[in-house]
Amino acid sequence: MKFLHFELLSDTIKSNSKKLIISSDLSSLDQERIDQIKNIFNRYKGGKPIGFDIYHTEDKMKITLNSRKQKVDVCNDLLDELDLASVKYIIK
Repeated sequence: MKFLHFELLSDTIKSNSKKLIISSDLSSLDQERIDQIKNIFNRYKGGKPIGFDIYHTEDKMKITLNSRKQKVDVCNDLLDELDLASVKYIIK
């Protein structure tokens, strides 16, 4: 058995992630919440695209939006801040 590549587990997310998707219910979004998420993203600018899955549970509707300008550096610090802010996310 030959090993071709070694990396720290903490660096795996950063190097193997393709996109960060934020998932949120429409009823929980307000201007303060949007500003909070935007401020977090501004602190972690990078090259990975961001997507948003916004859903409305009562009408059973979901819309997917992709940011054309905003990109982030998907790292453990960013994910920790999103967890502290109770932001649901998916890494692809």
